[in-house]
Amino acid sequence: MLSIHPTKKPRKSYTLAFKLNAIGLLQSTGPTELSKLTGVPIANLKRWKQKTAFEGKMRRKNLGGAGRPEEIPDTIALVAYRNNMQENERALSCTHLVNFIKRHHRHWLQEYLEEKKSG
Repeated sequence: MLSIHPTKKPRKSYTLAFKLNAIGLLQSTGPTELSKLTGVPIANLKRWKQKTAFEGKMRRKNLGGAGRPEEIPDTIALVAYRNNMQENERALSCTHLVNFIKRHHRHWLQEYLEEKKSG
């Protein structure tokens, strides 16, 4: 009987010693050449190198820098405004947030609306 779903190959895992050795070899050879020698994908080698260069708290789950860039300026102030409204037990609507942006970031709002097509 034929299986509809192909069997998944188990993920290849590498020991810490192997990873550290590969990162050391990256200093003398390029990632493409090292990938051909070891059979490790180039993306893995670059990711390992990036993780060893990280100087932040080691308990973090990711290195940061990923995701969509923020479009709205000064989101920290906007979040503080939202939290203040909630602490005062006032209802918060989109209108409140838009009015906050109009008061504090009018120039940005005008540029943003000019970029958008009407209709």
